[in-house]
Amino acid sequence: MMAQPVNLNRFRKMKARAAGKARADGAKKGLTDCGLNVVAEQPADWDTAKAQGVMENILTGNPNLKAVFASNDNMALGAVEALKSAGMLDQVMVVGFDANPNAAASILFFLDRHGYSIVPTDEDHE
Repeated sequence: MMAQPVNLNRFRKMKARAAGKARADGAKKGLTDCGLNVVAEQPADWDTAKAQGVMENILTGNPNLKAVFASNDNMALGAVEALKSAGMLDQVMVVGFDANPNAAASILFFLDRHGYSIVPTDEDHE
């Protein structure tokens, strides 16, 4: 039995820069090769506020969105804010990229708020 296609949005960086273009192109190829249906793809220029506005607009036209892949954490955080405002954060997976301190703090806050704890492993002390 085939899995249902997953509708997702993918934020991308402005295409003018080679590294941003390579990241965007590689992500799109990987997502579509896995059978995911990219329903929207818009630039948010690494900007949290811009990504929030773009995500709000995308949600209007794509109420069944299941995931967001952002090419950096700032855009992922903007998507999270839009999803919170729409009451959809528990329905949509958000993936960011780069592990910036604000994103790490957001993840830790979410985990703590939902009763999870992070337990260091021996590898964390090496």
